[in-house]
Amino acid sequence: MCRKVLTAIFFVFLQVLSAYSAIIEEGFEKGTLDPAWKVEGQALISSALFHGGAKALVAGEKSTLTLDFSKTDTFGKVTFWVYDNKLKADWQKDGFVNGPYWGIKNEKGEVFMLGVTFKDHTTGDKLYNWMSTTEIGGENYIWWMDIKRTEGWHKWELDYPDDKVSIKVLKDDKETPSDWTLSRYKTGWKGGFNGIVIKGNKQFLGDIKEPFYFDDIKIESK
Repeated sequence: MCRKVLTAIFFVFLQVLSAYSAIIEEGFEKGTLDPAWKVEGQALISSALFHGGAKALVAGEKSTLTLDFSKTDTFGKVTFWVYDNKLKADWQKDGFVNGPYWGIKNEKGEVFMLGVTFKDHTTGDKLYNWMSTTEIGGENYIWWMDIKRTEGWHKWELDYPDDKVSIKVLKDDKETPSDWTLSRYKTGWKGGFNGIVIKGNKQFLGDIKEPFYFDDIKIESK
């Protein structure tokens, strides 16, 4: 009886170990961005702030950085460490300010991203939001999360194991109490993802240039 129980436990342990067949980790310690990244705009490896090691990534203003880890869509989990400097915008001076953002993309180029957005009569200086190009309105469609912004490094996870469940978002190891009711993500983003994406601030009028920092990115895929 004991041997059967131990065998069952060992089998479950092997299943847990094999949940992800590929793991990619990026801490930017080489000081240069890996050639696998596609950069539209500017990417900087900085030692001004970092989470692990001695360097971190900065996405330049109006820049988009993408990393495809697979040629086809799959399932898995992505972890970002993000430094939030509590950036604020004066909408009367700066206009509409979108970003920074970070998240996942699929083979079609659709994205699901987390971040901050500043706009007239919004709460972007206080709360995080998510955005998806699959929603009506594309990048202009945002949904506020009941997650307060605080300065410092924060761990963000997007857990997408399969199409049976919705994408789960965790901040600092706690699932975000987001309301997915009005979104197609209530039933899941069909088909998986094949890459990650990071966007810098999008400026129109003002002088806000303070960056967010990104570090210790981990992609676990099936």
